[in-house]
Amino acid sequence: MSEAKPLKGTISLPGDKSISHRSAMFSVLADGKSVVENVSDGGDVASTISILKQLGADINLDGTILTVNGKGLVNLHGKKLVLDCGNSGTSLRLFCGLLSGQNVKKVSLVGDASLSKRPQDRVVKPLQSMNVNIKSTKGFTPVVISEAILFGGLVESEVTSAQVKSAIILAALYALSPTIYIEEILTRDHTENMLRSMGAEIESIKTDEGFQVLVRPVVEKNLRPLNGIVPGDPSSAAFFGVAACLVPGSDIVLENILGNETRIGWIKVLQRMGANIEIVSKNKVFGEEVIDIHVKYSDLTATQISKDEIPSLIDELPILALAMAKAVGTSKVRDASELRVKESDRIDVVLSHLDAMGIQATPYDDGYDIVGTEADLKECMIEPHHDHRVAMTFIIANYLATQKFETVHQDIISTSFPSFFSLFSQLID
Repeated sequence: MSEAKPLKGTISLPGDKSISHRSAMFSVLADGKSVVENVSDGGDVASTISILKQLGADINLDGTILTVNGKGLVNLHGKKLVLDCGNSGTSLRLFCGLLSGQNVKKVSLVGDASLSKRPQDRVVKPLQSMNVNIKSTKGFTPVVISEAILFGGLVESEVTSAQVKSAIILAALYALSPTIYIEEILTRDHTENMLRSMGAEIESIKTDEGFQVLVRPVVEKNLRPLNGIVPGDPSSAAFFGVAACLVPGSDIVLENILGNETRIGWIKVLQRMGANIEIVSKNKVFGEEVIDIHVKYSDLTATQISKDEIPSLIDELPILALAMAKAVGTSKVRDASELRVKESDRIDVVLSHLDAMGIQATPYDDGYDIVGTEADLKECMIEPHHDHRVAMTFIIANYLATQKFETVHQDIISTSFPSFFSLFSQLID
């Protein structure tokens, strides 16, 4: 069989989704005008902006330029509103914290069919321990919030999650006393970095037991506006990075990507597997590193991923599974039970697709084994179960199998990465 056409060239990616969500939410809390460029144009961030408008924020997205006239820490309001988060778990969970100190009464956070199946007590219960007036519906949406007087103190979560941590930090801004949040493993720290850049007093402390985040209330203090360019999304970059590793002759540069250490675990895994990847540091924005990523075709060997690495690459595990399928040896993933409560059960869905492509894989409650092969992949019928990362992973897998790049499941992929198709086409043209 002939080989797929190699990926060649340099591209810039849409703004990081996590930074884009937070830019919109946090700039509303600032005192003054914020202008943020290269904001993600996906449906998830659109859900966040729509909700902020519904709550009275002066916010506008023109193309990828976000303009916000911030009116201070407490300026959102609403009563008995239904706030639709669409498919965005980030929107729902961060709003749980942000709205806890706003002028709201019985506002309900809801989502689409996929989001409605995802557990929410992981964020609701820790917030309740701070006296946040919040409740779920039997552990799921709708999540209903009303204003309350919030307490600080020690807060722990049963689940290691950047979304949960971010909700706690946002609620802590409004508490009567400092809040300490404890997490066993360091998760994405975008919320801490961005709020610090705006003037909030947040300390991150490494301890023998893990990591502590100390948040002091924002009392009679204004947060500074945000102005800058959102770096490219490293989770989106992973799809091109893995594809370049797997298609012979590929040589690409991904420009101006978010280089936060908690977001580039996928690069470290690929390098460990033998990938030819070079990282070039460039500058900082919103307290975050910005990098270029240079990737060339590489012969890969199997690897193991477990507990300490999982938070830094949980969203990239589907596309890394494809890399493992073409690596020499048996790769193992463990301590990733969170995959089962993403947009889909990513363990079952990813492995069922790999099986259809001729890849031997064994599922476990918290992960899987994948036996790599040098044989050609078989084409598979993509059934993404409303999961954008699954859809993109197996579009690329089918490109390896058939040498054809198909523009399918665009409605699902548009929630996070509407320019995926045009950028991939640009690299193979």
